Amino acid sequence: MATAGALADWLAILLVFRERLITGSVVVLAVLGHAATIRHLYISKLNTMMWIVLIGVSLFEGGSGGGIPGLAEALTDALW
Repeated sequence: MATAGALADWLAILLVFRERLITGSVVVLAVLGHAATIRHLYISKLNTMMWIVLIGVSLFEGGSGGGIPGLAEALTDALW
């Protein structure tokens, strides 16, 4: 998405890094023999939902060339 210009480069890097960090942490804990106790917080669910909406809006705007003006920028600002 970043290479197509639908999403800022820094935001795409941040998204991938976040997912790798979460997955890597669980893998390291499993290798060390510790059970990963993950508490799902409401704010985490909201953050994930906003990422998914941002990606969907970016894909829609990139594919159709239209969309709601300023929506992707507002979501980017909200996530930053």
